[in-house]
Amino acid sequence: MKTLKLAAFAVALGFFAASCGNSENTDATAVDTTVIEAPVETPAAPVEPTPVDTTTVAPATTDTTSAPAPAAH
Repeated sequence: MKTLKLAAFAVALGFFAASCGNSENTDATAVDTTVIEAPVETPAAPVEPTPVDTTTVAPATTDTTSAPAPAAH
């Protein structure tokens, strides 16, 4: 069993070494590795706040202090 494990390891090591070998392909085209930068966005013009209309009147509040309390049962 020990020799089988060593043989499997040797085969795996052989495949690994073969895959890491020099495999230059002279027919391959050059890959463009230039970095393409995203366009720079110009900041938008500041938005002026809408003027507050001071002529409106706040709604009247109801007086809840004079209302009778509900009866307890």
